[in-house]
Amino acid sequence: DELVDADFDYKFEVKFKHIVISVVDYQPQELIAIHLERIHFEHSQTLLHELDIKQLKVQTIQIDNQNLNAEFPVIFAPFPREIKNMKRIKRMIRNKNRDETQPTLAYTSCKQLMKDGTASAYYYQIGVFLDSIDLTLEEKLLESFYVLYLQLNPFI
Repeated sequence: DELVDADFDYKFEVKFKHIVISVVDYQPQELIAIHLERIHFEHSQTLLHELDIKQLKVQTIQIDNQNLNAEFPVIFAPFPREIKNMKRIKRMIRNKNRDETQPTLAYTSCKQLMKDGTASAYYYQIGVFLDSIDLTLEEKLLESFYVLYLQLNPFI
């Protein structure tokens, strides 16, 4: 059975088009910029079906090295794939529906609820999907993060 909106007793949804998170050291110098595009978080509960559902999708994740002399300015990005299904490509162009492509990161958990509405420790389903990615790190950036870690260590 597929759940519809009317089945839910509680539903909370947040969407962001683009978020950028910067990691800055004590210089202050920006080390990396994390770009998250088309973020969708949803939390819902249905007492009828005794489920607590959480979903997180991030369509695109890219992490950029902010060092101006970086040999590899892009640290982390989705790996470009050749789409071989021409029918799918034509449908995407015709519908202009960008959500048909797989997200870079997707997480879903489905937790069993007790009769009184409290959540049990039992998860009905947990799924994590991470699309093909390209990861490139430079030694200088790793050293910068190690120094930042040492500076933060007394506070952790």
